[in-house]
Amino acid sequence: MVIGCDDGTVQLWQYVEQTRKWEPFPLAVHHGSVRSVSWAPSMGRKSHLIASCGADLQVILSSISSCTFSGPEPVQSVRPEQVATMSCPQELWKVEWNPLGTVLAVGGDDGILRLWRRGTDGEWRTEVVQSS
Repeated sequence: MVIGCDDGTVQLWQYVEQTRKWEPFPLAVHHGSVRSVSWAPSMGRKSHLIASCGADLQVILSSISSCTFSGPEPVQSVRPEQVATMSCPQELWKVEWNPLGTVLAVGGDDGILRLWRRGTDGEWRTEVVQSS
């Protein structure tokens, strides 16, 4: 489970059998409230992608290795990798992955839907912009 918080943190929560408790694990930090998070399962990639957006006009993408979710060890044993930070001109309200986790839709106060896709060079770019 992944959540976004008003203090700007994005947290992955994992149930740890040894303690029989849900434990938080920080993934990213925004400078303002987190408005939306979206999880793209690995689906053939080596990692899961988690996108978050918020009041700071930023989209942050974090990558988590698929192996971190198997076995009795808590996820805290592996560090997430922040793979990209993307800026938009207005406050953001929603991020959502397509089913394969290859396209990220981002919407905000300006009424424009931006679709982000990773290029062959590994950089994330806006592919389509749709205004309301």
